[in-house]
Amino acid sequence: MPTFESKPLRKSNSLVTRLAPKVRQRPLLFFGVPFLATMVAASFGLASLTQTRYDYNATKVQTISKEEELKMKKDRKRIDIREEYFVRSYRPTVFASSDLSADIRCSTHTFER
Repeated sequence: MPTFESKPLRKSNSLVTRLAPKVRQRPLLFFGVPFLATMVAASFGLASLTQTRYDYNATKVQTISKEEELKMKKDRKRIDIREEYFVRSYRPTVFASSDLSADIRCSTHTFER
C-alpha cells in the first residue's frame, strides 16, 4: 500500500501571511496606533455633539421686550419687611403627646408649658 505523498505548504501572497510576522515584531503599529486614532476621532465627534447640545439649550433662553418687562414689574407684589420677618420667624409647635402640661422635648430645645 502506497504512503501519502508529502506536499510542501503553498506560499500564498495573502495579506494575512504577509502581515503576521510584522505584527509579531511591532504590535504597537497594528493595535496601538488604530486605538489612539479612534480615541482622537471620538474626541472630535463628541465635541461636536456637545456643542450641539449647548446650542439647543441656548435656544430655550428667550429675551423679553421692554413692554413685557414693564408689565412684569407692574404686577409684582409689594414687599413688606415686617411681613417677611413674621413669615420667616414662625415655627409651628410640635406636640409629642396628648398631655399638654407635659414637657415637650425637641432634639435641641426643651419647651415647658
